[in-house]
Amino acid sequence: PVDACTLSAVLDANDAAELDAILGLDPLTQLSRAQCELLRLYRGYLSVAGVSPVRYLSSVDFACRAQVAEAHALLVRWRRPQVDGVDLSVLELLGPHFADEMVRMYAVNELARLDDELLLLFMMQLVQGLKYERCHDSALARFLLGRALCNRHVGHALFWHLRSDVHESENEARFALLLHAYSAAAGRVQASELVAQLRLVEGLTDGAEWIKATKSQLNVGSLRKRLREVFGPDAPVSSGLPYNMTTKVGALVVDKCKFMDSKKRPLWVVCTEASPRADSRLPIIFKTGDDLRQDVLTLQLMRVMDTEWRNAGMDLCMSLYAVVATGKEAGMIEVVANSATLADIQMAAKGARSAFSDRVLADWLLEANVDSRAHANAVETFVASCAGYCVATYVLGIGDRHNDNIMLARDGSLFHIDFGHFLGNIKRKFGISRERTPFVFTPDMVYVMGGRDSPQYAHFLELACAAYNVLRASATKLINLFAMMLNAGIPELSSVRDLEYLRRVLRLQDTDEEAATYFRDLVDELVDDPAIAESLKPYYKMFCKRPCFHDEYLPT
Repeated sequence: PVDACTLSAVLDANDAAELDAILGLDPLTQLSRAQCELLRLYRGYLSVAGVSPVRYLSSVDFACRAQVAEAHALLVRWRRPQVDGVDLSVLELLGPHFADEMVRMYAVNELARLDDELLLLFMMQLVQGLKYERCHDSALARFLLGRALCNRHVGHALFWHLRSDVHESENEARFALLLHAYSAAAGRVQASELVAQLRLVEGLTDGAEWIKATKSQLNVGSLRKRLREVFGPDAPVSSGLPYNMTTKVGALVVDKCKFMDSKKRPLWVVCTEASPRADSRLPIIFKTGDDLRQDVLTLQLMRVMDTEWRNAGMDLCMSLYAVVATGKEAGMIEVVANSATLADIQMAAKGARSAFSDRVLADWLLEANVDSRAHANAVETFVASCAGYCVATYVLGIGDRHNDNIMLARDGSLFHIDFGHFLGNIKRKFGISRERTPFVFTPDMVYVMGGRDSPQYAHFLELACAAYNVLRASATKLINLFAMMLNAGIPELSSVRDLEYLRRVLRLQDTDEEAATYFRDLVDELVDDPAIAESLKPYYKMFCKRPCFHDEYLPT
């Protein structure tokens, strides 16, 4: 065997530069015939150079037996990439473009190095990978079932991801088989827990669908009556929640349950929490009629972003609540305690006129944090979270942003909710775009930071630009995670063209300095342009009339 250094010494200089360029391409780039030939020519060098085999495998013609045999021989002795942790680029090998069993097994063997926490983070894409297996009994299926039986949390996540897609005809047989295999082997305790959660979901689904069908849509009492009929007089539940198996609930507090004033009539459900505090209450939101897998995917990508930032030494105080799809167009959403929408904060302050005041958010945080140290910490948290969500919502192309979809917690954490539009798919009304800005950054947010000349504002810009560059360095990972979901049936993610948005906003051709300048200019444009602030006013008017659903759960 010849080592990589010796081989690199005999490489043609032009070929070496071309190889480096090819290996640096993003997953959306189609290789030309000349590039494929170059990769195959230097396949021996690549196998010992400590690079990912994904680009080389993309050049292999799997209809040619000789090339396939060469690829198999190389994969057996391929030197692992010189990266920290797991080479996540192999997720591409579990997609629709690689049907070869040995290639997919190589990817599974690499992903087997993931710890349980990271496995849970990427479970959504791994379940999608099952759709592209040639047989029900595959290396990926065995890997997921094995890890699920070793860790109840992994099994719980696998169960609900399979359950959310089992209704699709092309997946029904395979996913039903895997659900049965897991349920049969998981043991009586885990199986009974899942049955209890299914009963809770079925009961809430009945209530949500019934309130839509009945003519008494404005009668909360009729909903409560229906819930008592479905669950029984005392409305016992006694189960964990689909989005968190460790949170145990005892029964529904039917007199506190209601439906929310929006098109899909989501249920606001209050449960007793099975804890030493007998008076503890846990609100959750249950929704039917919407495909919540898009929300699940968006929040998952934000968790990946948060992981990348933390690995880079940055804590952007992201408030990533839990959402789980429980079936076809149905799901459960966690309620973040001690928080309110910006619309609710403005409405509680002075009504609709408060939308035009820059002081409202600052005054709300000051009232919630009377102690000077607590207030300083809240402002610091606000700055970090504002930077994180500005970058995250810009990179993901989150649309339909208004002050009823942005929330603020009493500890200063600002966060976004309701991700019905992403990847630049903006919402329109009467053919006119409702999105006037690339992300939401308003004068009242600048006021909380102390104005444009304050150290906090300068820190915000520094954090946002650094966070943007961290995501640019992780572009391949982000694109691969989206690409694995192309056949999931999510309306706004149906073709490779939808992913072109990511390539455009990440500006992969720029240096870090150029990208930082670009993002700083975006922020300056939002702050400097009075027309943008003026364009936001209709949204404040539109949503300040909405009732508040969080007041009774906020501490007085």
